[in-house]
Amino acid sequence: AARGGGAKANGETVADCNDDHQYKEIERKIEVVGYLNLIANGIDNFAHGLAVAGSFMMSYRTGVLTTTAILIHEVPHEIGDFAILLSSGFTRWEAAKAQLSTAAIGMMGALFTLSLGSTAIVGGIQLYILGFTAGAFLNISLVSVLPQLLKEERPAHSAAQMVALLLGTYTMASLAC
Repeated sequence: AARGGGAKANGETVADCNDDHQYKEIERKIEVVGYLNLIANGIDNFAHGLAVAGSFMMSYRTGVLTTTAILIHEVPHEIGDFAILLSSGFTRWEAAKAQLSTAAIGMMGALFTLSLGSTAIVGGIQLYILGFTAGAFLNISLVSVLPQLLKEERPAHSAAQMVALLLGTYTMASLAC
């Protein structure tokens, strides 16, 4: 087994060094929701790349506004994705590398848009991509994250989570109008 390594797939055996510097075999499992989150996040970032490049093709101002909106949206989103990866069994280093990989997919979306040279074509593709990613993130939140929130036994934490959820929903609804 590798020394001090991390698991890369379900059930991989890894070596772990204890305080006496003796290595013992441990087994670690990465849950499927972590991989589903990476796929959905990659597709979401591809859509962001489409949006950013397409908006800059329309005008500089539109591009800056779109980029700013996506950055504001992405910071808490990526923190949440990182937490999902950690709770799914990824190590911090594996989760960070995976997050950087999905971020690079956004560049592919931008390059794809620029290669097409038409915002009309990108708009048609983006409708399908956005529908898929919305469904994937709803699945992740309702099947994986929500049950964990419902297990919370401390009322103050439950209340804080509910307030954050409602505030996020209100903010998004306000921006949509």
